Amino acid sequence: MDVLGGAAISRGPRNLIANGYIGVPINITVEGANILTRTLMVFGQGAIRCHPYAYKEITALMNKDTKAFDDVFWKHIGHVVRNLFRTVVLSITRGAFAKSPVSGPTAKYYKKLSWASASFALLSDVVMGMYGGNLKRKEKITGRLADIFSWLYLCTTVLRRYEAEGRLKEDLPFVDWSLKTGLSIIQKSFDELYQNIGFPLSGPVAMWSRLNVISKAPSDEIGGKIAHILQTPGQQRDRVTPDVYLPAAISEAVGRLENAFSLVSQSEPILKKLYKAVKAGRLQKAKPGKMVKQAVEAGVISPEEAELLAKAQAAREDAIQVDSFTLEEYMQTAKKPLKKHKLTSEAVLN
Repeated sequence: MDVLGGAAISRGPRNLIANGYIGVPINITVEGANILTRTLMVFGQGAIRCHPYAYKEITALMNKDTKAFDDVFWKHIGHVVRNLFRTVVLSITRGAFAKSPVSGPTAKYYKKLSWASASFALLSDVVMGMYGGNLKRKEKITGRLADIFSWLYLCTTVLRRYEAEGRLKEDLPFVDWSLKTGLSIIQKSFDELYQNIGFPLSGPVAMWSRLNVISKAPSDEIGGKIAHILQTPGQQRDRVTPDVYLPAAISEAVGRLENAFSLVSQSEPILKKLYKAVKAGRLQKAKPGKMVKQAVEAGVISPEEAELLAKAQAAREDAIQVDSFTLEEYMQTAKKPLKKHKLTSEAVLN
């Protein structure tokens, strides 16, 4: 909605997202809010089903098989002890001793994910031991654990895609931004867990976590690189959304936006010529149409470039227009087509 401005508010043929936006409450009402998935399903159910020993222990208790329970229980204790030592070592060394399946600029992220994963595994056993069956009622706790698990998974998928697509150097800003974002959210969730679980986690462990963060949020510099890539036409931008339907017809809202984006991008070098000419005193500041005419006469730009500027300006103006109807048009039946706006290059420039 920030991009579309008023065209995302006024209902009509030009509105790209209104119908989909209206459908959002229906999805939430019918399918259920994400609160249930986050607080109960992801960790509450997953901790039992995916843990190497928890489900076996429960099964043994239900079957009153003490021998099987003892066997699994002591394996569980060994599992906790190993994770404890692994977590301490990886935390002190900031993941330096963790193995990475690859070398190069992404190796550090594999090591940090191993560090975060070890801490998550240990903390999962700690909270299950502390709360037992009441853990599912501690929705704030299970929700934060679900956040950690989800972002561990999402960060892994980013690295997997980077490897699968050939480790392209130009994709590293996307990898850096995604991993720093995910790991910083994981760090925030850990800090909130330590703060609310109780001593000693709320004391020395929480202090150490705040001093020895897994990752900070991505810098503005990385965000700027991402923004530049997304605003530059080409193969790299197209690979971000390979399966998204992009209509060519400017009568469709997405097609209209893409057309404006393409023309504005093509005209950017021409605008730089005008800016330099004004700065050098070859042109005087004036209305767009007059300035373009002066630029052609002065030989700053060619007539073809002037035409491209006119088309780009018209497309840009057209893209931000909103639907406007008389009361009669608004009340008419859907069988009668609504009138559409028409903008010309000359009208826009003048």
